[in-house]
Amino acid sequence: MKVFNPGILLSFLLALAPATAATNSNFIKVGITNKCPYFCEGQENSGYISEILQKAAKISGQKIKFVMVPELRVVDLLKKGVFDVTILPSGVLRKNPKIFNLKAQVGVHFLALASFGNKELLESFDNLKGKTVVFSGGNHHKELLDKKLENLNKGNKNLLTHLTGKNSTIRQQKMIEQERADVIISDFNILSFYNLRRHRRSKMTIVPSSIGGFTPLLLTSSKKDEAIVTFGEAVSTYLQKSRQSGELDSILKKYNISDWDQYY
Repeated sequence: MKVFNPGILLSFLLALAPATAATNSNFIKVGITNKCPYFCEGQENSGYISEILQKAAKISGQKIKFVMVPELRVVDLLKKGVFDVTILPSGVLRKNPKIFNLKAQVGVHFLALASFGNKELLESFDNLKGKTVVFSGGNHHKELLDKKLENLNKGNKNLLTHLTGKNSTIRQQKMIEQERADVIISDFNILSFYNLRRHRRSKMTIVPSSIGGFTPLLLTSSKKDEAIVTFGEAVSTYLQKSRQSGELDSILKKYNISDWDQYY
């Protein structure tokens, strides 16, 4: 079995090394978090964004090195120049004017509701009244869900459990299977990916939700070096050509992901 090892710096200490003033034109450091299907450490397939960036690097003639960092430190470390580029939701850029959009969208983020078999439960948020919800995701969406569930349950006991860290989606599924929760709310792409991996086991029913909106995932940087711009253009070029040839679709199918172009 192949293991995801396209030059990942596994040590976070290496990521904290002082950044150079200018980017090596032939060497791009990419800040990533271990979150399948985007980037997948130790998996047979390295993640669809990882595959896209590696193919784009061949177009630009550059080499890339993946730097694994904690999710909560990504923005801070990008600003400090510890790595050259990373993937961020578009909303982060509005709050951080010193982070630039490299004009390459590599996905879309939105939430979904999931359970085993009970589709009617998932068709309306109002159906979650009195239900135990297990959530995995960022604090912004967690706060939003807290408020909506409090309003729905009219001040009664908060029935939201927030899971973070490694294998949170697998732990969510186990809570449903063990009847410790009724509904999962998480990233639609992540839920779809793990549903594919269940093989012969019962599949989850997944229903997309507009609870947190639809947010573009963008290639970003805190630098405007020529090398960075060149890499961004290569990613954009690869996406355009691979979408036309069908190569992008073949990559996404491995992860049970649909082309985000359909949402625009």
